[in-house]
Amino acid sequence: KFKVGNKKCKKAQYVIAEKDTNLFFGVYLDKDGNRVFSTISLRDSINALKAGKNPVPAVLNNNTLLFSLSPNDLVYLPTDEEIQSGKINQKIDINRIYKVVSFTSDRIYFVQQFVAYPIVSKLEFEKKNKIERAVTGEIIKRYCIPIKTNRLGEIIQIGNV
Repeated sequence: KFKVGNKKCKKAQYVIAEKDTNLFFGVYLDKDGNRVFSTISLRDSINALKAGKNPVPAVLNNNTLLFSLSPNDLVYLPTDEEIQSGKINQKIDINRIYKVVSFTSDRIYFVQQFVAYPIVSKLEFEKKNKIERAVTGEIIKRYCIPIKTNRLGEIIQIGNV
């Protein structure tokens, strides 16, 4: 339970977060160009928003923010050829698009974008009906790129550019 408002603190100005409630996951680059991951707590993100700042810090432990993710965000997992060339093909493979489900500390869990609900619980995916690895075996968080879509589901932006 923590205070959200600043004036005349009433009991309605407090927030009680459910256990493991995380809204932001930061993907950072260290000085060697490797990805570093961190979950931003609800308390820290609300305090940053109250101060008029971005809910995900731009610098964390001398690592710079590459991008941030929230539940239900979409990411694209580039192929090996796309990673080596550094360019994403115009026609992307929709089977390599994943939806962010949840995250804790430095772990993030996904499902493929076309999965609404597993048919057989804990059989199709890992024990929490989520996956950290792609169907092809890669760890998704190491190479994923955020995707922005419009309300019709058409991809309007891949990555930060």
